[in-house]
Amino acid sequence: MEEKKSYSILPDWIHTKNEERLNLEGELSLINPNALSLFYGIIDYAEKYHTSYLPFDGLVKHLCDYGLKIGNPALKTQSSIIEIFKSIYLLLVKKKYCQPELVEKKVVAIILRDPKAPTVDDIKKILESLKNEYEKCSTEEKRPFPSESHFPNFHFYPDVVYVLSLKEFAEKVFSDIKIEQPLCKILLPENQDIFLPSQIFKQLFDFALLKLQLFLSYSESSNLLFKKLKEKFSSLKMLNSMKDLFPLARAEHEILAAITMEILGFTSIEKDLAIWQSCQIVQAIAFKKGVETQRKTIEKGTFDIFLKIAEKTPSFFNRSSLLKLRDSYSNFRVFSLENYIKIVDQFLSEYSSKDASLPLIFAELHNERVYIHRNNFYKHLIDFLDKLFIDLHKKFSDEYTKNAKAFLKEAFIQSEEAFNEYVNEIVNKENSFVVYYLKDALSLYKILLFCESNNSDAKGIVKRFFTVKENGEVILRPFSKIIGLDYQKIIKEAKVFLPFFEQFNFFSWIFSLFRKFAERFDKALDSQLKAKKELPALSEIIHPVISSVKEKKTIPETASEKGGKQQKTKKEKALSYLKSLEEFKDEMIGNSSVEEMLSLYESRWNHILNKKTREDNLKYVKDKIANRIKFIKKPTVENILQEVENIIITDKNLQQLTDQNALKKYITLVFIEYFLKKQK
Repeated sequence: MEEKKSYSILPDWIHTKNEERLNLEGELSLINPNALSLFYGIIDYAEKYHTSYLPFDGLVKHLCDYGLKIGNPALKTQSSIIEIFKSIYLLLVKKKYCQPELVEKKVVAIILRDPKAPTVDDIKKILESLKNEYEKCSTEEKRPFPSESHFPNFHFYPDVVYVLSLKEFAEKVFSDIKIEQPLCKILLPENQDIFLPSQIFKQLFDFALLKLQLFLSYSESSNLLFKKLKEKFSSLKMLNSMKDLFPLARAEHEILAAITMEILGFTSIEKDLAIWQSCQIVQAIAFKKGVETQRKTIEKGTFDIFLKIAEKTPSFFNRSSLLKLRDSYSNFRVFSLENYIKIVDQFLSEYSSKDASLPLIFAELHNERVYIHRNNFYKHLIDFLDKLFIDLHKKFSDEYTKNAKAFLKEAFIQSEEAFNEYVNEIVNKENSFVVYYLKDALSLYKILLFCESNNSDAKGIVKRFFTVKENGEVILRPFSKIIGLDYQKIIKEAKVFLPFFEQFNFFSWIFSLFRKFAERFDKALDSQLKAKKELPALSEIIHPVISSVKEKKTIPETASEKGGKQQKTKKEKALSYLKSLEEFKDEMIGNSSVEEMLSLYESRWNHILNKKTREDNLKYVKDKIANRIKFIKKPTVENILQEVENIIITDKNLQQLTDQNALKKYITLVFIEYFLKKQK
């Protein structure tokens, strides 16, 4: 691969008519009148395919086409081309402008080269010479760094020399760059350059600082320069001389930039090339550090804005959401689009984790990475659990309300273990970040520990999700327990909706009925026999009755007795209302108690996992009932049902509760129970 790569590097003489090429063309023109045309054809092939590797067959064919193009009859046939090529081939090889590639002693290709390009041995000697030169430079402040002109007998190409600008040097000198070429050339202003072995690339800055330090130690202008620095930088007021700043490697980049600016103001390339070179190197790096510091400050400010936006975003967001902020915030438009994308990627990389150890928590959702601020994770988690509870509870309640018998025969309802597995399957099918974390229990455990430590509402959330054994092992609880679905409670609720005769064992009920009847019959018979023994004689009873018949009189009704009859009529009407209420209540509760049915209805319209919200909802409904109960003047079933409808229609808050049917039944049952107890 390295050889093929070097073939793409063309010798300078191919595209530049330098002195060497002009001399070569002169010699070729003396060999054969058509030799120069063939030489130009070779150059044309190299430039066309941008290669110094010329396969002989391909070259000959190209030379035929080139001959037709320029109208040279001597280059129209392969035989004439080969004859002319033979006449110049030996000269090109002798002058080291090309070398042949032989297969079985036959030339199959020629490789163009520069006779002044250094060989492997030459490179070794050049590196040794440069190392010795830099050792001297480190101790002599007036000795300039070597340049490429120190080696005039060689032409250096990119395969052996890594060339970069001063700005690129400042950007890469402290990076993890690995230079493959043995030599480096740094381009300075004023067409100056520094030539050095790649091995000491990262030491050049230290060499430059040492030179400046030597210069400032003995220069007459050092004291004046130090006074100017003290005026500019308050941090230097406690120092007495320039030497107190040494070693310069510890000085701040602003001070280094100021020193080099002052020195460059009174030095010149002709008189102080070494100091000028050192100042250029140190200044470039000082400016780079300044820009880097400024960039980091701007980035830190940008990251702070990102964090505030993330904290105000209650749900998940993705990378695209942050990229779109550039259009909305003028602060972000100071960055180019390319730099802004880099900043966003850097922010997401440095500020996100799976376990809440960093401000952002990430998850993989829909084949995309999404993020949420860790302060918002708990609420989002609870909202998800609330929704899941509502959906599953509604699913189960709809099923057992429609057909309780079929529901109770479902495979998943036959045991608590089967029920837990069924709920697990449903949860795992959800497209939610929670499912992502339920599969990574350790990360979720750490997140919930953070939530519990930083959010008073999250107290007990770890125990809700996990069981911690004595040995410290953390085990995720079944999803049904986490969500709040009670298996036994669902069974109990479902049985309420069974037909009357299926709620208990019919035959045992019949036998118990006969048994109770027999017991009561025996008791009644015993009591009658006992009473018979205690009855007075027949004559003692009959006599007073007969005498009373003889003495019977009609007694007129008094006014109070007539009023009593009217009161009795009102009571009868009230009793009829009560009877209808009792009957309607019995229809609503079946074989359950009022308390059980109220609890069931509330679990449907108020199934929120957040305890505080649930308590607030219940208090609101009870207050509403207490305020509206006075409007029912005549407590008939029809009036109560109408008032319940009015309550729901006129209150938007009540309309937002999930199960409106259960809410209406709840309010109706409270009204009925109130009026029944009031009349007793």
